[in-house]
Amino acid sequence: MGDALKAAGKTPVGQPSIEPALAQEGQAMTYTIRVEVRPEFDVADWEGLEVSVPSANVETTAVDEEIGRRQQSNAERVPVEGRSADTGDIITTNLLGSVEGEADERLTTPGLEVKIGSGTLIPGFEDQLIGVNVGDNQDVEVTFPEEYHAPDLAGKAATFQAEITGIFNEELPELDDDFAKDVGFDSMQALRSDIEENLRKRAEDERRRILEEKLITALVERTSFTVPPSMVKMQMDSQIQRIMTMYRYQGMDAQQAMKMIEGNTQDIMNGAERAVRRYLLMDRLSEQLEVTIDDEELNTAILEKVQEAGAMGSQLFQTDDQKEGLRLELRETATLDLVI
Repeated sequence: MGDALKAAGKTPVGQPSIEPALAQEGQAMTYTIRVEVRPEFDVADWEGLEVSVPSANVETTAVDEEIGRRQQSNAERVPVEGRSADTGDIITTNLLGSVEGEADERLTTPGLEVKIGSGTLIPGFEDQLIGVNVGDNQDVEVTFPEEYHAPDLAGKAATFQAEITGIFNEELPELDDDFAKDVGFDSMQALRSDIEENLRKRAEDERRRILEEKLITALVERTSFTVPPSMVKMQMDSQIQRIMTMYRYQGMDAQQAMKMIEGNTQDIMNGAERAVRRYLLMDRLSEQLEVTIDDEELNTAILEKVQEAGAMGSQLFQTDDQKEGLRLELRETATLDLVI
């Protein structure tokens, strides 16, 4: 079969199926092998493609906001004295939770920190801590949202016994050269310049990402070819496995996770078809432009990513599949560089 496909210039995808013919005495047995092959097409008119993307300008307000975040992260926490807890305070508490009267270990959290007014907890929770004092045992009654990530808790009433162990306020440092030195810079101007440079790099990366997506979308829309169903199925199976892992990580059991997946089968299939179509198109365009990534380029990219990952770098690119996946990414980027 391999020789026949090679002679015909076809690339197989998926597993072949064999259909034997009716055997007759004295005659050679014949059979038919059916296998899906990669579609044959060319990516045309890519040189005249035009798309619009936003500029990569960095606003002064964005720099100010980043400085504000760093100021907040360097705030000094001081105990509150002479008053009860109020909005903006940080409460430390030991929580014991129950759902509809039944204790639930998932809701037991010793040493939890809650910033009143941050909106990070279940709606209504933080408001019930206003007015507490250290040593209080406060009952907090809430209802889990209908869209809560743990389906068995969604929409149910819960009661938390909150033992208040501390109340703190945050004092922000002055934004002066001393602050800049505390965070590793010679002056506030040096800090602002560094933040502006990083934000501009981020904006340029985002602009490039949008540009690439728009280009690929335009190429997909103007290039007609049939996506092999077996490739869509393999991609869909891979996506379902990733979604299942995510749901299990969120605390769902296998049955709940599969039910959620079954309710979104069509969306998953559509996403898989788009992913395969994108891959086939970019692979073909790379062939047309004769773009390749040799082992030296691949190894250089691997080394850079391992160094960027720091302590976690040793766990990257342990398999050939991971390395080849990076080669495909590099090839696509190099191809888009030529198109752009």
